[in-house]
Amino acid sequence: MSSTATVRNLQLTNSKRSQSRALKTSPLREPRVLPPASLAAFCTNERYDRAAHTYGKSYPDYVGAMLGDRDCAPDVVAYPRNETEISAVMDWASSVGASLTPFGGGSQSSRPQ
Repeated sequence: MSSTATVRNLQLTNSKRSQSRALKTSPLREPRVLPPASLAAFCTNERYDRAAHTYGKSYPDYVGAMLGDRDCAPDVVAYPRNETEISAVMDWASSVGASLTPFGGGSQSSRPQ
């Protein structure tokens, strides 16, 4: 379904439709924290990664992303490869007072049955 059809189906106002933007032009605030060099191998604050992790994979999340609302984008995205790297991210986040939000692959396998 095209974004135009989606917007029409949601019966959004013209002002909402005009807010639909490409990732390149959509506003994204600057990160409030930056990862230390020791986490650089698996952490990033690149625009694409931050925008891609702003929302989950549900339909309402897709609509929010399509409308360009990325006010809640994460400051840093981590791609830890093992428990040691997970622990390092947790220790760093704790030391700077940052919160952590797990992000899965969209399989909903972690949802309670």
